[in-house]
Amino acid sequence: MSKKTSSPLEIVGRLTVTLLISVTLLTTYSNVVGNIGVSGGDPVVKSFSKIFRDAAEFKPVYDEKNETLYFEVYSAEGELLGYAFSQTGRGMWGDIQVAGGLDLDFRLVGLFVIEQGETPGLGARIVEPLFLDQFKGLAAGDVKLEKYGGKVDAISGASISSRAVT
Repeated sequence: MSKKTSSPLEIVGRLTVTLLISVTLLTTYSNVVGNIGVSGGDPVVKSFSKIFRDAAEFKPVYDEKNETLYFEVYSAEGELLGYAFSQTGRGMWGDIQVAGGLDLDFRLVGLFVIEQGETPGLGARIVEPLFLDQFKGLAAGDVKLEKYGGKVDAISGASISSRAVT
């Protein structure tokens, strides 16, 4: 019996297929981890509920073109609690969509990453509480990375992803 040797073209083909499968699996995993807790309904409004846990209503505020600018957040008793918004920034591998909340003094109540496709274990760490919790209580002028005069510590090795969130 003779052993068949693979041609260089066959080896490259197998490696390409393996690489494509790996990239697909990693991207899918990253997107799933980045969207934990967001299921059913509008993912933006679901994210607001994670930021404002006592909210009963998110009322959209529109501009002259009938596009949503932000949401007013109300309690069950009809008391204005703050404001919610959604923004998109450009990350390393694509857009990063975040939801945020402001109290009545315009300080951040919190942030939630709605969608991201950053590298797992690196840029995708923007979804971790250790990163997101540092935004709580910040005024708008402080929501910049420390290296740009703000109060947000970037994720080491993921400054593009960190900057996209800010």
